[in-house]
Amino acid sequence: MKKTLAILLAALLFVSLTACGGGTTTSTPTDSAPDSTPASNPASGDPVSEPAGEFELPGSYDFGGEELIIKNFGGRYGFQKPGGGEISDMEIRWKSAVEEAYHCKLVLETLIPNDTQNSLVTRILAGEKVADVIACHRLDVEKMRISGSLLKDLASQEIKDLGLDLTDPIWNATLTDALTYNGKTYGTYPSRPDIECGCLCFNKDMLNQLGLPDPYQYVATKEWTYDKFIEYCQAATKNGNYGFAYDNDSLMTLFHNNGGMQNISKLPDGRMQYTAYNAENVATIFYLKEKLVDAKLTPPEMGILDLHNMFKEGKLLFMSGPDTYYWAEDKWGSCDFDVGFLPMPIGPNGDDYSYVLRQWPICFCISATNDDPEMAVAFLNAYLAYEKVSAPLREQIIRDDWFGNDEQGYEVYQMLRTKEYYDWDIYDLGFLDIMYQPTAVFIHTEESVQATMEANATRFEKMVDDIYNKNYNP
Repeated sequence: MKKTLAILLAALLFVSLTACGGGTTTSTPTDSAPDSTPASNPASGDPVSEPAGEFELPGSYDFGGEELIIKNFGGRYGFQKPGGGEISDMEIRWKSAVEEAYHCKLVLETLIPNDTQNSLVTRILAGEKVADVIACHRLDVEKMRISGSLLKDLASQEIKDLGLDLTDPIWNATLTDALTYNGKTYGTYPSRPDIECGCLCFNKDMLNQLGLPDPYQYVATKEWTYDKFIEYCQAATKNGNYGFAYDNDSLMTLFHNNGGMQNISKLPDGRMQYTAYNAENVATIFYLKEKLVDAKLTPPEMGILDLHNMFKEGKLLFMSGPDTYYWAEDKWGSCDFDVGFLPMPIGPNGDDYSYVLRQWPICFCISATNDDPEMAVAFLNAYLAYEKVSAPLREQIIRDDWFGNDEQGYEVYQMLRTKEYYDWDIYDLGFLDIMYQPTAVFIHTEESVQATMEANATRFEKMVDDIYNKNYNP
């Protein structure tokens, strides 16, 4: 990006159109959880009591007071200040319970976002253990993997013998599969994915003013389709208002919902392949471009924050983005109208809803230089025990505090959280051009979908092969 002005300008354009997939969210992506709860929480600084037997910690360990080091971005795993919320205080109690039960001391070493993958690769290549457990972003796991298999295989017999069971349903099986290559698993995390992008919020007041049917009725029966969505956008586009505005990842989810379009796909042997360019995907993008962009049901090209302001001002019926925008006070939580929560619609060749995840999901991994991973496995299993206790409370907070006035929206949220899929066009690994192409050919009316994707196909195939496959050893 620093080598030529052209690439820099392309990157700036990408940022202007992207709300979340390209790392342009207003806050650093983390393994977020609802930490704001009713006022009955203890005041900040008050001690957090530990109920007896609150967590069923597995195993019988005595680590003799040793330090169990966790590399993370901070703010989790019991290192919070007391009084931050029911979930946060529960995690503090869990940390104390682990230290007492396993006779160890949990120590947090902070990672620096956007530099983590480089610093970790350098240290592991130098032979450092780094930490007992690394809790980093998916992009960091991928960087360590393609830099020379610098991580332990969590599915190996060595790790299984220490007691890690990746088939436990609390682990996020879809993420585990995304981080598994030819039978080797390099990372995992408990089953709590955030909908980083791919949900569709809508202006309920505008919907009622237009006399449109409640769209929630179509979701459960899979009748929330491209054509139904376009009908709503057509009805809303008048008097300076528009039907739909979007970020890059949500647009990819929209395309994916018509038969599974992915920019990069994983082959059975663990190699990667560029798969965006084919007749079906070209037809999908062309159809939606004709119906939404050429028909001027979307606003003219502008920065993503300008689009956000349009939605808050009541000038858009639909606006895509991450789930957190639904309740955030500086986003849709501060709107003067009621906001609803929908999945991206399904195309005629699709059979289910989805949302795309790329680089930000948090993952647990263990460095290949960790010659004694017993403490790491003990920590992972102990955190799984915490998840089993905290998950019901977390869900109650989400339902009551975030969706208290929208039971149907909560039902959509619950459904959609099980529909994540992972793409491998991670921009920090060098795939910015691949990641941005579907948006570029969609938004620019003068740009041919077919001709542009055909012209780039060979270059993108080589790019994927050079970055992912060149040094890959199945």
